[in-house]
Amino acid sequence: MAQNPFTAHPHANGETYGEHFRIAVGVGRQLMVAALAAFAHALTPFLFPTTASSRIRALNDCLDRNDRDGLRHKAGPVSQD
Repeated sequence: MAQNPFTAHPHANGETYGEHFRIAVGVGRQLMVAALAAFAHALTPFLFPTTASSRIRALNDCLDRNDRDGLRHKAGPVSQD
């Protein structure tokens, strides 16, 4: 029996289709915000000097920690506790 292409990858990552969808949309939204900040910074270098790089680093930290909540919502910096 062939695997369902909509669920094979999410299941391989221990998620349902809906969970994977919400995480992917959250990551996409955060990357769009970072991209918009980068474009604004390109036009006006005094605006958003670290927003895009900070957002990308925070997303990478969430991926490294497997922090699904941070990926779905707003990724935050790693706590130094």
